[in-house]
Amino acid sequence: MPKKLFALEYVDSQGQRVFCRAKRHDLGLFQEARSEFDRKRRRLHFPRAKIPVKERTDRRPISNGHHYYHQLFNKRQLLHLSSLFRRIEEVKTQNVRENLLLAFSDCLAANNMLCGFAFGYRKLTPLFSIHSYRYVSRPVEGNVWGAKYGRGTFTRCVKKLIRAKEYANKPYEIRYSERNLERVHLKSVIHKPISTDIASWPTDGSHSLVLNGDSTEMQGLPRDSVDIILTDPPYYDNISYSELSDFYYVWLRRGLRASYPDYFGKTSTPYREAIIVRRPKSHEHNKYIEGLVQVFKNCAQVLKDKGIMVFTYHHKRRKAWLALGHSLVRSGFKIVNVFPLRSEGKSGFHSHSGNIKWDCVFVCRKSSDTSNTVSIKAIIGQAERNLEQWEKRLGESGIGFSDAERESFRNSLVLCSSSKKGATPKILSQVFDQLRSFPQASKHHHHNAASKFDHRTS
Repeated sequence: MPKKLFALEYVDSQGQRVFCRAKRHDLGLFQEARSEFDRKRRRLHFPRAKIPVKERTDRRPISNGHHYYHQLFNKRQLLHLSSLFRRIEEVKTQNVRENLLLAFSDCLAANNMLCGFAFGYRKLTPLFSIHSYRYVSRPVEGNVWGAKYGRGTFTRCVKKLIRAKEYANKPYEIRYSERNLERVHLKSVIHKPISTDIASWPTDGSHSLVLNGDSTEMQGLPRDSVDIILTDPPYYDNISYSELSDFYYVWLRRGLRASYPDYFGKTSTPYREAIIVRRPKSHEHNKYIEGLVQVFKNCAQVLKDKGIMVFTYHHKRRKAWLALGHSLVRSGFKIVNVFPLRSEGKSGFHSHSGNIKWDCVFVCRKSSDTSNTVSIKAIIGQAERNLEQWEKRLGESGIGFSDAERESFRNSLVLCSSSKKGATPKILSQVFDQLRSFPQASKHHHHNAASKFDHRTS
C-alpha cells in the first residue's frame, strides 16, 4: 500500500524536538529524491532479489504485499543507501571496507519502511524489534546519514563500531556494588591472530580457530578435543533466523561475494536447510528431532569426556520440550543442571504476558546411562521442588515469572530431573503424557504437584 508523507519531527532553534505537518517544501524534497532515484535506478547498487517463497516458515513480508527486498524501502531510502553502499565499495583497504559494511548492515534495520515509532519513548523502532517482519501502518523514515537526533543512522552505527573496537583494545568487566558500577579493565587485549584453516591450526601461530559451516558436519574437528561447547539450538517452531537474515544478506552479498564466494555466492541464505518445524505435522516434528540428534552426536564426538555442553532453550509447548529431551538422550548427553537466565529486555514488544523473556540454560555432560524403571512421581516431585526453590530465591530479589515463563522453566526442570534419573525416550514420553493431564504450573498450585503420581513405569 502506498504511503504518504504527512508529518515530520525536527529540532527547533531552542534545541527542542517538535512535530509538525509536512509542508509543500518537505513534500517537494521527497519528490525530488524519488525523481532522482528513477533517473539513476539502473546504476544504483541495491538488491533486486526476489523474496524466496518456497518452504518459508513465515509468509511475511510476502503476505503484506512485498515480493522483492527493495520493496521494503521507499525510493528516498534506496537512493541514499545505494549511494552510501557504492562509496563503501570504493574503499581500497579490505579490513576497513568490511568494517564499514558491518556498520551499513546495522544501519539497514532502522532505515526501511517497516520501522515504527514508540511514542512513549519518542524514538524509532527498528525492524526486528520483534523477531519477524511486522506490518507497520505508519512507518517512520529517519535520516540515513545522521543528524543530532535519530536512531540507527549510519553515523551512529559507525560510532558504535568504533566503541566496540576501543573495547577490544581495552576490555573491561563490570564490578557491581550497592550504589554504583565500576569498570575493571583487564590486562589482555582482544586482538589475536585468527585462523580459518583447521588443517594448519594451531601450528600456524594463530590464537583462535573460527569455522563457518554446518553443525551437522563439524568440519573434521578431532575426537575428544573440545573442553566446552556453547550453542543455541533452534527453538522448535519459533523463529527461522535464516529467513530474517536474508534482509541483510541480499545487500552484503554484492560487497562480499568476491572475497567470500563460498558464503556469499548464492542468492539467499540456506534457510531451507535449517533445523526447524515449519508446519505442525508429525514428519516435521520427527525431522526436527533427527536434526538435533545429528548435531548433538557430533558435539558428543568432539567433546572431551570431562567437557560440558551448555545451551539455552525456551518454549510454550510441551511437544517442543519432549523433542529436545529425546534428542539429548539419543545423543548420549545427560543434563546435570538447569537455571533461568533473562534473555529479553524491557521492550514493550515483548512485554505481553504470553511472551517468554527468560531462557533456560542447560549444562550437559556425556553419559549413556539410562534406566527402564523410573518413578514418575520422583521425576515430577524433584522438578516441582526445584521450581519452588527458584521462585523463592528470585522472589526475594523482587523478580518473578509470568505464567508462560514459569511453565517453560518447569518443563526444563522436568527434563533435567528425568535425565538425572536416566529416563529413556520412552519413559520421557510417558512423563510428558502425564503432564498433559496435569494443570499448567502457577503460583497457586505447584507446591503439591507430585502427589498425583506415585507409580513406577517400565
